[in-house]
Amino acid sequence: MRAFAVVVFLVLFDCPGFGQTGKTINIPSYGRSNDTLFWQKWQHARDDKMELPHLFASTDTFAFRAWLDGQMVEIRTRDYKTFTGVLTNYVESHEETKSKTPRKKSQTTFISRVQIDSAIARKVFELVKTVISIPSQDSIDGWNRGLDGITYIFESSTPSYYSFKSYWTPSAQDSSLTEANQILDFIKTLDVLLDMQGAKYKFYETLKPGAYTLDHWGVMFKPSERQNKKWKKYEPHWNYMETVRDTLNHYLSDTLTKIFLANNISIEPRQYFLYLSRHNRLKKIRTNYEFFLFSDRLEFARDKRKIRKAFRKIRIHFVQAKRSYGVELNYYDREVLIL
Repeated sequence: MRAFAVVVFLVLFDCPGFGQTGKTINIPSYGRSNDTLFWQKWQHARDDKMELPHLFASTDTFAFRAWLDGQMVEIRTRDYKTFTGVLTNYVESHEETKSKTPRKKSQTTFISRVQIDSAIARKVFELVKTVISIPSQDSIDGWNRGLDGITYIFESSTPSYYSFKSYWTPSAQDSSLTEANQILDFIKTLDVLLDMQGAKYKFYETLKPGAYTLDHWGVMFKPSERQNKKWKKYEPHWNYMETVRDTLNHYLSDTLTKIFLANNISIEPRQYFLYLSRHNRLKKIRTNYEFFLFSDRLEFARDKRKIRKAFRKIRIHFVQAKRSYGVELNYYDREVLIL
């Protein structure tokens, strides 16, 4: 039985966060998850970070924003005759931290805004009309949600009304779900109409080498010239290792599991990084576990001896690597996983 959907319609005159808009604000929430409410609060903070005026405060006759994985398309009109638009590309700087309690560092937001031709903006408006009436995902029967993927956000505003809708990964929905197909068609057509992939590529070209994040949900790396040279140098080796990865994983997982069980070997449930020579000999064993107690270090030393002892019975002559390589070993509940 489907849970009861609570759709909130509020006329806000003096509400923190929305100000004195006098608009009907439509931000649906669903059951206890309040998924759309979560995204609306998150979107509010993103607007501030990107120095964008909040769309619910717009006085235009019609305004619309589509947030599409590192890009935002906005169109506005005051008379439904003349249209303006902008395509915004954005990323944030990303820094890896090794400490479990790192100091929070301010992230830098990089933005590129491309004005949309008025004739194209009109076409975008016509395209928006194909999805403007689709309810938020929380009100669509059969719309599934997951932990990863991409959440698309549509905002629309008129002088009297503001609407906020979110959609988790339309491509992951059932192929028979009409609303998901409509949104996918909208995104594909918009991509072609504005050459969004081309604009994103040009924007990335302006970034300096380093690590960047798209809305904190994924990290992308732009290699330096030195890193590119290193990649080309090691590319044949990495390509070869990719061809034997599955065979190596299955062999090590099955063989180590049997050896551990047969010899009643037990090691602590943590990640172990095994480094092998090009002759397939075990050279080093490391872990990303942080040792706070001396007893933890002793346990790890014992585990390394156990793994080395097990590796004496490992035969991986079928791997003919030209360079040293590494594998990751996860040991949980007496199951060995080589990744």
